[in-house]
Amino acid sequence: MTSDGLAPRQSQWFVIGLVVALVAVVGFGTWFVIHEGSRDRGASVTGGSITDPLVRGERVYGLCANCHGVEGGGQIGRAPALLGSPLLGVENLVRLIRHGYRSDRSSKWIERMAGAPALGDHDVAAVVTWVRARFAGSEEVVTAEEVAVIRAATGRRMQPWTTAELVARQAASEEKKTGPR
Repeated sequence: MTSDGLAPRQSQWFVIGLVVALVAVVGFGTWFVIHEGSRDRGASVTGGSITDPLVRGERVYGLCANCHGVEGGGQIGRAPALLGSPLLGVENLVRLIRHGYRSDRSSKWIERMAGAPALGDHDVAAVVTWVRARFAGSEEVVTAEEVAVIRAATGRRMQPWTTAELVARQAASEEKKTGPR
């Protein structure tokens, strides 16, 4: 008998059962959000009734918080910190949310992050607005129309983004705004 009153074999099966149940719940939740929660570009994982982008964005961020952390601190070997990240440009965040991420030589983080291409533009705009407000101090409100433009520009892309690609694109975007130095 173990200290919890279970025989060693029973304790082992109990732990296995808990792990299987947890995987099933998380798997179904993810499947539901991606496949049923937002088929239409205007559809929403929040039900669409929330109009404040910060409230809506915080709710959508719940999908991201498991890896990036509630406070945006990330987890070594799993997901980078968002707090203070130099890659929190609107275009980069939209690209990552839509297409995901794959590791390259310049990354010490996860090998892959799945994108959420079925997430509606309103929810993507809200979560980008919230992430930038919370972790980068931005007051800019991103619109669903801006997300649609970025989505259209990268719509044929099938591969996840790498750190090197995102850094290069962000530098090009900043140069376009400010002009060459």
